[in-house]
Amino acid sequence: MNDSKQAGGPVGPTSKSSSALLIFVYTLMGLVLLAVAALITWAIVIEPNLSSDTSSATASADCSDGSVNVLPSGYSWYENSSLGYKFAYPSSWGTVTVTTTPTGGASGHYAQGSFTNKTTVTFGGNATDYAVNARGGTPLDSPGFLQAGDGFYAVQIWQLHDSAIGIDTPQYALSKIEDSSTTTSTCNTSALITQYAYSDYYSFSYDLARINLQPPNIYYGVNFLLENPTTADRSDLENILASFQTF
Repeated sequence: MNDSKQAGGPVGPTSKSSSALLIFVYTLMGLVLLAVAALITWAIVIEPNLSSDTSSATASADCSDGSVNVLPSGYSWYENSSLGYKFAYPSSWGTVTVTTTPTGGASGHYAQGSFTNKTTVTFGGNATDYAVNARGGTPLDSPGFLQAGDGFYAVQIWQLHDSAIGIDTPQYALSKIEDSSTTTSTCNTSALITQYAYSDYYSFSYDLARINLQPPNIYYGVNFLLENPTTADRSDLENILASFQTF
């Protein structure tokens, strides 16, 4: 106390400074606790789900128009809680297999779904944390879509990995879809269907259905790819999209 007075520090201002410091410290501690809680929530609730792959024959909820999401005759349900959606597909297509490991990437998640008896149909797309070395694109890249004015755009959210220096650079872009496209309603969202002519790059023609997913899902969208589609394939895609349900 005497040392304080001898130092010439006025008591009033010193007390206010101490109070301000305490407020700052408590605020900082609160922010740290919130950050820790958020990380724990991610680790417990979200991250474990990324590897889950389950099937279900129970509808999650009614569709947005109040109707029941009915399973068409000859179809089976596929539901995956980590991807955040379910849909019906022809039972003759076999079983569904989904992987979430990076496709030619360095880290992050990339969902790829396939059917044991229908190799020309796949679905999936990259997550927002997907980091990849420079490579050519695939139809499942950049899932989902954005409608602006009278045009449609593919949404790019990914990270370019530089293996030389070990740095991932975020990539955000909108690519206008020039090919003829139409929207259609799903159980509780909408899809954009684009028909692409034969491509020398891919060596096939294809239909691509883009669907947006709900936040906070790191998979911000999903694409359904039909290679060299037949009339029957397109009819099946219509049923898949009609039953597609996000949650």
